[in-house]
Amino acid sequence: MFDFGENLADGATPNQIAVATTLSSGQLDIDDAFADAILPLSDLDPADQLRVFDSMGGESLTSATTGAFLEGQRFADLLTQRIYSKALLKADSAAPTQARALAPVREGEASALTAPTVTTVSMWMQGFGGDTRIDGDAVTRNLRSDASGFAGGIEARVGMFKAGVAGGYSEGNYDVRSLQASMQGESVHLGGYLGYEGDAAFAGLFGAYQKSDFNSTRQVSAANTRPLIAQADMDMTGRTFGGFAGYRAPVGGGLVLAPMVGVTNIRIKRDGFDETGADPLNLQVSEETRDVTYGTAQLRLSTAIPVAGGTFEPYLAGGVEHYWGDLGAVSEMRFAGAAGDMGAFQIIGAPLEETVGVVGAGFDVRPSDRFEVGASAGARVGDRVTQATVEMHARIRF
Repeated sequence: MFDFGENLADGATPNQIAVATTLSSGQLDIDDAFADAILPLSDLDPADQLRVFDSMGGESLTSATTGAFLEGQRFADLLTQRIYSKALLKADSAAPTQARALAPVREGEASALTAPTVTTVSMWMQGFGGDTRIDGDAVTRNLRSDASGFAGGIEARVGMFKAGVAGGYSEGNYDVRSLQASMQGESVHLGGYLGYEGDAAFAGLFGAYQKSDFNSTRQVSAANTRPLIAQADMDMTGRTFGGFAGYRAPVGGGLVLAPMVGVTNIRIKRDGFDETGADPLNLQVSEETRDVTYGTAQLRLSTAIPVAGGTFEPYLAGGVEHYWGDLGAVSEMRFAGAAGDMGAFQIIGAPLEETVGVVGAGFDVRPSDRFEVGASAGARVGDRVTQATVEMHARIRF
């Protein structure tokens, strides 16, 4: 038997150590194909051994739940945006000034939004795209992703209250380039929300379900052959619940400052799966569930400028988010071509960051009381995380 962990340098990562320790156990029971793949590793120098252990470990597979979390978070952001948006109201000459001008409530004016007789139904559409960079820590490699998609929904408002349903689709790429590994995935979302919008205070609750399908391709190195290509299909489901509340406060000069706080919980479950194409080094990966909660505190500064019978409303936003729960992805795996005595091992993926800053800017244009278009850009920024998203949306009242 050969102990692959004996010559590991002090700087070896837990992932490398996990693979080396697993390969060092149960060698008496392995078949010839698996023995031919791993035993020649003993002839490599320590640095080359570490590179092979990284290749075998399947760290990119562990990051699949992170990719699904990012898509669920984008859809949660979208639902929050819908709850915050103001009503499109009929330009009734009998309505208060605020309703006719489609402008924020000013001190001393009545709000048409709180009138119990105001009922509207609207439809909205949105397209979005984004890029995320999660830098690895001392254990893990960098994860890069880009995604795009669209969403739409219907919303009904009665007086101060609103309710809506929404659906969306997104697709993206999720790469651990240093390991020559990539995933392509698509997610389908279905959600709903309830909101309240008073004279100044606003609040809402939202929830969503998602189904994500990812395809993985990664290069696996073996000592006695050319690199192998392992492939896998991964099925994941997720659910999201959240809520937030805030207050719009005029600060003079037509400016409105809105502090907001919220909390969101996202739960992602990935089914177990088997790789193919890299015998005998394919991995069997157990199911995994991650539960992540994050709290948000933001300030949003906006103004509504009358333009040609409608309004132009630009805004700036900034704040902080704090995350807790299963920030790190941890997957249990075993080599499909090994004997049962070799056992399973755990691999860690790039973790989410505990605290990030949030910034954003955008605008809404309402040329009439029936139509709205707008666009925005936002980012989450931390020591290891940079996530940017841009979107365009339109809304029409029936």
